[in-house]
Amino acid sequence: MMQNSIVARQPILNRKKETVAYELLFRSLSKDEFDGSQATAEVLTSSLDLIGLDNLTRGKQAFINFTAELIKSEIAELLPQQKIGIEILEDVSVDHEIIKCSKNIKAAGHILLLDDFVYQKELIPLIEIADIIKIDFLQTTGRERKYIMELIKKKHNPEAKFLAEKIENYEEFKTAYEMGYDYFQGYFFTRPDTISTRKIPSYKFNYLEVINELNSLEPDFKKLSKIIKNDLSMSYSLLRTINAAIYGYQVSSIQQAAALLGINKLKKWALLYFIKGLSEDKPGALFTNTLIRAKMAELLAKNINQADKSSEYYTVGMLSMLDAYLDRPLENIVKELSLTDEVKKAVLNLDGKMGEILELIILYEQARWSELEKIEIKYHLDNELLAGVYQEAIDSASETVEKIIR
Repeated sequence: MMQNSIVARQPILNRKKETVAYELLFRSLSKDEFDGSQATAEVLTSSLDLIGLDNLTRGKQAFINFTAELIKSEIAELLPQQKIGIEILEDVSVDHEIIKCSKNIKAAGHILLLDDFVYQKELIPLIEIADIIKIDFLQTTGRERKYIMELIKKKHNPEAKFLAEKIENYEEFKTAYEMGYDYFQGYFFTRPDTISTRKIPSYKFNYLEVINELNSLEPDFKKLSKIIKNDLSMSYSLLRTINAAIYGYQVSSIQQAAALLGINKLKKWALLYFIKGLSEDKPGALFTNTLIRAKMAELLAKNINQADKSSEYYTVGMLSMLDAYLDRPLENIVKELSLTDEVKKAVLNLDGKMGEILELIILYEQARWSELEKIEIKYHLDNELLAGVYQEAIDSASETVEKIIR
């Protein structure tokens, strides 16, 4: 069976900056025009039948847009309870039938959300039963965002939770947090907080030494082993990694571990633990997204005749988000790393093949389908292949978090 759509996911974070759900976003592979109902039907087909909902959301809830037609079709009653959140779109005209069907959706055990919410009296029957109300921070002012919350909690639904969407930076996240919003959606977690002169913590410099040595023209295994041996936590990390089931090795010495892994896997290991160590005060979604981005870059390299550089593509994906970890400009961070000009240009300017693949991945993350298509065409990338790469990257990221990091 041919896959007719691909699905991207955007994380929903709670006040602890933990991912609690994903909004699923659809892209049709057909050139034919389609309406919102068809789009949502494709999401459901792809997510439930072809991909598998749990594979896509890793057991977390999935929020999906519903048009008036789909609400009235009662298709929601066929979906897994407690796993699917139904988002009623802002352009749905509220009538008696919509209200009745929405109540049935709620009674069936689904989470009910009002998307891109703008207060109107005709929405009151839906406000009264909504679990989550989404406020678009690009379309509202600070006063409106606070007033809407207070009005609804006081007059209509004191139990309603509020989701701040299109939160693009940490300043907006802090504003929404202080206002009392319960959930947050947007790219704030992939972008740095107020840019400062924060330096790489001194205890992480051993990782940087390893990364720089691995990126030299002729890496010295003896030198690498010496650096690693002098850091207890790094030694433990490397031995635990090499002994993990996914590698299948049993070793006891650092030098043996380094030699068995080889340069490319050592590079991955060093980057992985370096970035994980920097993520302690950041949302978990940032680390997961970094792993997905790096794996996608590595896999796509193999599909554009760049297999011999796949480890460099992986590095580009990992390093592209370092500014969000260190709250410093990427340009300043990259200066401290021993990297090829090709990698530097890709990370800083999205230049060259590596840079364009990184740009494609970023566009995929943000579901900017029309812009993404130009790069797909240039590199003759198949739509179904891209969907498969994305899912494989999600699987790989989950496996890494579960088996190595935790």
